Amino acid sequence: MNLLKTLPFILGVAVFTGLGDFFSKKYSLNPTWRLATYAMLGYSVGVVFWFRMIYYFQDLAVAGGLWTLISLSILLLISHFLFQEAITTKQMIGLGLGLIAIVLII
Repeated sequence: MNLLKTLPFILGVAVFTGLGDFFSKKYSLNPTWRLATYAMLGYSVGVVFWFRMIYYFQDLAVAGGLWTLISLSILLLISHFLFQEAITTKQMIGLGLGLIAIVLII
């Protein structure tokens, strides 16, 4: 695994999955076709970055775990800062344990 080659794809997955999550939440508050389309586009572009990420990692468990951790991190930040939802201690502990898990499987 070459982290420099993989980093742009990890960031792409994070950004576009985060956009999909953001527009999904907006859709849940005000269901419109436009918001649904934006959410689907965000997730779809994120999957393109996922394909390149898995190509460079060549290890499904590591890539999948990393994607999950990145998605959860972005989701927590979006929910807290853009939608004023509370982040609980339990959620922070879970995120920390996820990070430990990624370190252990790499």
